[in-house]
Amino acid sequence: MRSFRRLMRQGIALQRAWVDAATYVPAVNRPPRSGERFAAGTHAYRSKGHRYKLYIPPAAAESGAPLLVMLHGCTQDPDTFATSTRMNALARERGLYVLYPAQSRKANAMGCWNWFQSRHQERGRGEPAMLASMTKAIVERYGIDRKRVFVAGFSAGGAMAAILAAAYPDLFAGAAIHSSPTVASLRGADRGVPTITFKGGAHVWSRKPDPTEALVRFFLGVK
Repeated sequence: MRSFRRLMRQGIALQRAWVDAATYVPAVNRPPRSGERFAAGTHAYRSKGHRYKLYIPPAAAESGAPLLVMLHGCTQDPDTFATSTRMNALARERGLYVLYPAQSRKANAMGCWNWFQSRHQERGRGEPAMLASMTKAIVERYGIDRKRVFVAGFSAGGAMAAILAAAYPDLFAGAAIHSSPTVASLRGADRGVPTITFKGGAHVWSRKPDPTEALVRFFLGVK
């Protein structure tokens, strides 16, 4: 338990570092702006409903915004992940949509994404296929810029993010993989998808020479 809590503290600190590099504005209690929502939804896939939360920025009426898919770790859910990362604060200031898929406790008792099972490691199968379908539905519904769809995850979510980046390079333009199992964290590398991997206090970039510049481009599609 202590090691898990320590890992969580490191994870939260490093995920805030992502935000700092993109001119993060600290979270404060602000009233919602017009059009701003953190809405619950359900995506139908193969006769089953899959829950998610979606942060919709104030400028939601404007089409062509970027989308970041955030995959939580074990024992987490969309609300706790959004709170611990403060990602919605950045999304509010920068006009990002943020999709937080929720893992079902029926699929995994600990709420982990099943990245370690072979049927959940390929395109067109299992959880990767469901998450890709959910992402495509959000892109279509909200007029998201198809060239600025990204995926990020922590722990088991980081492993699944890596799998998604490798399996769907036509859908995801970049991936951030945080504190995930080593083998799975390399799945997105060398597939043409810009990837950052956080481990402990270090980070390693793939196909991006300048970490700060690359991070801004990763999240916001800055030219």
